[in-house]
Amino acid sequence: SFADSATYVEQGENGYWQLNNVRKSLLTTSSVDTDIDLREDWQVNLSPELLSVLLVDPEEQSISGLYQFAQYFESEGLDSTTYYLAFWKKLLQPISTFALVVLAISFVFGPLREATTGFRVFIALGIGLIFTIMQSVMEPASLLYGFSPLLAVITPILICFGLGVYLMRRVN
Repeated sequence: SFADSATYVEQGENGYWQLNNVRKSLLTTSSVDTDIDLREDWQVNLSPELLSVLLVDPEEQSISGLYQFAQYFESEGLDSTTYYLAFWKKLLQPISTFALVVLAISFVFGPLREATTGFRVFIALGIGLIFTIMQSVMEPASLLYGFSPLLAVITPILICFGLGVYLMRRVN
């Protein structure tokens, strides 16, 4: 089907799309039949607001927009993991930063306090790089292998936080 234009008609909480100059092609084994309608109503739970969210990259959307769109995809039986992945990544960003700060503090007060500044910076950069690589590997792996996007986002954070706490406790 193809329509020259569409207009959203609000009807209470829901609405529908009014399609204009709709051309439908029906493929059969022996021919292609074309039907033209001047106007057709399309009942779908897709508002202009949700449609505008679709045009924005998930990494650039707001947390509420990501959650709303992921819920919409789920209700329509579509794959919503990309939106949930971006949602959890944005939502847990402050916790990720906190975990890295805990790890950095463990370098100052932990077993590396006697090491030279250059060595501590080198170790911190290495761990930061490993953290970034873990995030970069876990996120697409969750999409590919179908495990929870929350698990993909929180695993590097928990490892980083756990390592920081371990290094701090090792001092005592």
